[in-house]
Amino acid sequence: MAKTPVILRRSPFVMLRQIIILEIGIGLIYLIPTFLERLGIITAAISHSIHSNILFGIAMIGLQILIISLVFVRWYLTVYTINSSKITVVQNFVSRKEENYRLDKIASITLTQNLFDRIFKTARLIGRNGQGNTLFVLKNIAEPAYNLALIEQMQGKKEKKANKPKGGQKVKSIKEIIKNGESQLLEFKSTLLWDNKKKSSNKEIQHAIMKTISGFMNTQGGTLVIGVDDKKNVVGLANDLKNMKRKDLDGFENFFNMIFTNMIGLEFRHYIDISFEKINKKDICVIRVKPSPKPVYLKEQKNESFYIRAGNATHPLRISEATRYIEDNFKKKNIS
Repeated sequence: MAKTPVILRRSPFVMLRQIIILEIGIGLIYLIPTFLERLGIITAAISHSIHSNILFGIAMIGLQILIISLVFVRWYLTVYTINSSKITVVQNFVSRKEENYRLDKIASITLTQNLFDRIFKTARLIGRNGQGNTLFVLKNIAEPAYNLALIEQMQGKKEKKANKPKGGQKVKSIKEIIKNGESQLLEFKSTLLWDNKKKSSNKEIQHAIMKTISGFMNTQGGTLVIGVDDKKNVVGLANDLKNMKRKDLDGFENFFNMIFTNMIGLEFRHYIDISFEKINKKDICVIRVKPSPKPVYLKEQKNESFYIRAGNATHPLRISEATRYIEDNFKKKNIS
């Protein structure tokens, strides 16, 4: 990861959205005389005079230029800067306003989208503290998954050093890990093979698991627990085991290895460790994933996709995003 600060700007599409909204407002202003005429408040002659008045037309053009200029200036002067210790939000629209948030005080960052965000491919990044209170909202972020991953990589390096177990310090048990719930470094999956809703085998579940693992490898690593649902309920591996050729934990691991080799590649197998635990007499599979020193691509039929972990979800990157992400994160590593 590069040590230089990451500078984010809001997506330029937000300017287009604001201009469209304001232009609609101006259009409504232009229709006011006609509306008043129909209500009988002003005469047709006055309404026609207003619409045909050259000064009125010039004023409307001037207003549009002013609005477009203000929208651009507001977009250009709003800057988000992320470095190894803090996030700085600077707004210079009317007067300079600067807010700083220390990375070690941010417990989580979530990515949310409304309808407009999905249309314009933007999102909000919401930072919260340990009590769940909102610290900041970065609005209209372009390439949100890519930028969220960069922030969390910077944050993760600080946390990794701060939270490194000291001599004699007890490592968290799997029960404690599950209790904390899903995060950027932890995800739960109910099954590897069996679809509990369709009551049949489902390759989409296998794809989702490999997608998560490749996302972990391309980011900071993480832990995937199979046999636990997203509500932290331990469901176990029984449904998977009874639908495999070899109905034991060795058969489960063999099946996992086969899928991993086909979809990710045998060369990356040594970056994951598989173990099995028992909770309430139910078996679960714990897959600890190390970050890969080179990019990991997920094979999807005849194509390959590149995934990263951002927040508590795994996101695909477009070709341009993936190219920049790989350059930023893997260029200093030995790629053989």
